[in-house]
Formats: sequence, structure tokens, C-alpha cells
Amino acid sequence: LRTAYRFHPVAGPRAAPDYAANGHNPPYGAVIDFYLPKKPKVPVRLIIRSPGGKIIRVFLSQPKTPRANRLPSLHSGINRFVWDLRYAPVHGVSDCAGSGSCTGKLRLPPPQAPWVTPGPKGYRPIVSWDLDLTHRGPLAVPGRDTVTLEIGHSHWTRPLLVLKDPYSSGTLTDIRAQVAFSLQIRSQINATVHLINEIEWMRKTLAGIEARLQADRDHPATLSRARHLGGVLLGVEGQLFDVYLTGAREDAFRHPMQIYGRLCALLKDVEDSADYPPTDSDRVVFGILKRDLRAVEMRFATVEREAVAPFNQYLEKRGLAGVVPVGRTRRL
Repeated sequence: LRTAYRFHPVAGPRAAPDYAANGHNPPYGAVIDFYLPKKPKVPVRLIIRSPGGKIIRVFLSQPKTPRANRLPSLHSGINRFVWDLRYAPVHGVSDCAGSGSCTGKLRLPPPQAPWVTPGPKGYRPIVSWDLDLTHRGPLAVPGRDTVTLEIGHSHWTRPLLVLKDPYSSGTLTDIRAQVAFSLQIRSQINATVHLINEIEWMRKTLAGIEARLQADRDHPATLSRARHLGGVLLGVEGQLFDVYLTGAREDAFRHPMQIYGRLCALLKDVEDSADYPPTDSDRVVFGILKRDLRAVEMRFATVEREAVAPFNQYLEKRGLAGVVPVGRTRRL
């Protein structure tokens, strides 16, 4: 394993990423080479641990693993993998395709935009058009990490030295504070994504119920209650992210960002502070957003208890199928 340096990218005053004369740098990060006598037929894991033994990142060989945490196709002979020195990104970010910043899985069209449909997988990502968002995990703290290669029941561990940028005036203490704070923000973003995905499942179920009831004229009151509950859930979800996002560039100035977008912007602000710790303002803003997210979680719990559960009972008494799930394990 080669020694790696922890560098922050530096943006120039002008950029021409598609210029034909541009050169191509190799992938940034720690180069990890390993030899396989034959192509493995069992799952392979590559585990990065901090000097204290805490897991920083896990990469898997299974095809269904999200792209951000998936090992490339392995073969007999020498294999090379480059770890970008980062923790895992925000949940769901590997489902993004194309420009913009995205995560989460939206299963219904936006309000007033029925032409925006879920993709072939049954969902579309949240695409926020903003230059100041990120979903990347933070760069790991410099130190003597370890890399473990697991193939079936066998494993091999080697040290990996990650060095601090020699030109940075930030200290290791500053970097540790920055990384710890970034991981707290990422945790709140993931909690927001989980809640969005759970509400999307519930609204998707309600949409199916409404479609069946529209074809059955014998339940007008039930249809009205289903539509009302859908509106309540949409109101809760609208506090988490801009529910009017369509994926168009014009989304950037149509409606304000909510908790999700603001947390992602805060993560970007902290990440762009070179090797320095978070500011007092960063911590104050994070406290406000964390409080707001907690309030939405409590509101959603109230809706589940006082609106969704009674609606389930209402459906069951009338022998109607398609009950909205309550207490579903939050899924991606």
C-alpha cells in the first residue's frame, strides 16, 4: 500500500472541464493493490479502519451493492482499487444519474407536475440544483489506518499511512473536529432521507388505494379521507425537502430549500473550510436544523398515531385491502 496524502481540491478562478486539450489526472486517493490467484467465487470485502479500529469505509463485491461502496469487477492476477480517503456518502446518493445533487427515492410525481414520473426502477431521485450542496462523506483524519481484504473466511490486513497536507496550517485537532462535525451532519441528512423514503412509501400506498376507490363509486367518503390523509403526509414531507422539485434547472429558483437541502449545504460549507474546525455559526445553524428535523419527526409520529392508524382501522372495518403501512422499518 502506498502512502497517501489528504488533500482538499482547490478550485481555480476559471474552469473548462470539457476542454479538449485538458489532461487527465489519475484517481485521487490511496492506491490499494492486491493479487488474486483466481477470480473469487465468494463475496469479497475491503474494510478501511482508523488507527483506533473504527470502521471508516466498507467496499463490497456484490453487484447489488450501491455503486459508491462497490468494488470493481475482480479478476485473477493483480487488482487495483483506489479509495478516495472519504467516509461513505449520504444514503442513496449512488442512485443519482446525470447532473445535480441527488439522494432519496421519490415514488410519486410532484404536485401539479403529473408528467414527471418515477423511472423504470419505480422511483426518481431528489435532484437539487444548487452549487453549494454535497452528499460526499468527509475526508478521513490523517493517521495510520489499516486495510483488510476479506475473501470468504480468509482475510489479510496491512497498514495504510495517510498524511496531512504539508502546506495546510490546520492542525490534526482541527481536522478531527471538522470530521466529527461532518459525520454528525451526515447522520442528520441520512435521518432526513429515511423519513422522506418512509413517507413516500405511505403516499405511494395511498395513491394505490385512491386509484382503486375511483373505480369503485361505492366509497366516496373513503376516497375523500384517503385524499385528505395524502395531503397531510405531503405537508409533513414538504418540511423535509422541496416537494415541487421536477429535476429541471428552473427548480433552483422556484421554491426554497428545506431541511434536507440546508443540511447538505451546511455539509458543503464545513467541507470547504480546508483543514479548519467548524465555526460557531456552523454549529448554531446545525443546532437549528437538528431541532427542526426533530420537530418534523415528532409531527410525523403524531400523524401516524392520530391519522394513519385510524384510517387503517376505517379500511379494515369496510373490508378494504391496501392498508397504509405503519411502523415500517425505514428503508432506502
